[in-house]
Order: sequence, then C-alpha cells, then structure tokens
Amino acid sequence: MESHEVETVMRQVAELSFLRSAYPEAVLDPAEVISKACGALEASDGEQYEEWCRMLAVTGVVCHVPLREGMARLTFSLPRQYPEEPLSVTLRDARGMTRAEHDALVDAARRASQEAAQEQQEALFASIQAAEEWLGDLLEQREAEQRAKQENLKGPAAEPQVLGRRLVYSHHIKSSAKRRAIREEA
Repeated sequence: MESHEVETVMRQVAELSFLRSAYPEAVLDPAEVISKACGALEASDGEQYEEWCRMLAVTGVVCHVPLREGMARLTFSLPRQYPEEPLSVTLRDARGMTRAEHDALVDAARRASQEAAQEQQEALFASIQAAEEWLGDLLEQREAEQRAKQENLKGPAAEPQVLGRRLVYSHHIKSSAKRRAIREEA
C-alpha cells in the first residue's frame, strides 16, 4: 500500500474523529476499525494509528448521519481517494418529503462535496452542513405555507355589516300616496 493512500486515509480518520464528536448520533462503518483508529489518533499512538488506517484503506468507510431530529438520514461513502474525489451521497429515511425534495437535498450535499473535492478539501462537514441548511429552508418554507393557509381560512378581516334598504322610484307607480311614501323613505 502506498504512503499516499495511507495519508489519504489518515485525513479521513482525522475528519471522522471530529465527526464523531460533532454528531454523536452518526453511525460509522466499519465502526470498530474507525473507533480504534480514532482512539489511536487521540492517544498519539503512531504505529497503531497507521495500522488501523491501512485496514480502513482496504475496507472503505461509510457514514450514516441523521438530520433534523431524524427527518432524513444521509449516507456518505468515502472513496479511496477522498478528499481528492467527491463523496458518494445517498438519502435514506426521508420522511414527509416529495421525490423532488429528496433529489434537491441530495444535490445540495453532492454540490458541496464536489466543490470541496475540487479544492482537495475534506467535504463531509460541508456536505452535512449544506443538507442541514437545505432542510432548514424547506421547513421554513413549509411553515410559511402553513401560516398562509391558516390566514386564508380565516378570510378577510370582518367588517361591520350595514343593513340598508334600497328603493327604486318607478314611473309606473300611479298612486300618488305610494309615490309620496317612496320619496319619504328614500
């Protein structure tokens, strides 16, 4: 295994170590190998760290991150050449989302990953943040639509009703008493 591959995996492990602290609900696979590699990184045990990184270079890394209290769950697969290559992003457990919203969320995470890959920067946090922001915007939009619906159901502001009469004078009324009564009412 080349030293460049090991360096790449070491960068991945450093990012995953930070991810574990920022998103404790995230599920990393293979969990045991990542856990041991992160532990060796934190303990500054260079030999063990490099050994676990070599194992990860062979197995690859998959990360499952729940978003917005479980509204959606993104799955990221880190390619062997990550961060030089963009992440593979899929969406799981998207509750209450249309297909178009599903696709837009995945696209937001992928765009962030591709932009970071162009600069050869770690993309996992950028992708998660882009997805979180997109979901936040979606929730705000839904709340605004809900408020607008409620306001439409209430109808326009109630104006006091004024009851009145309308009388029409007609030249066909022959009785002078009726004509006089109509003029007086008007």
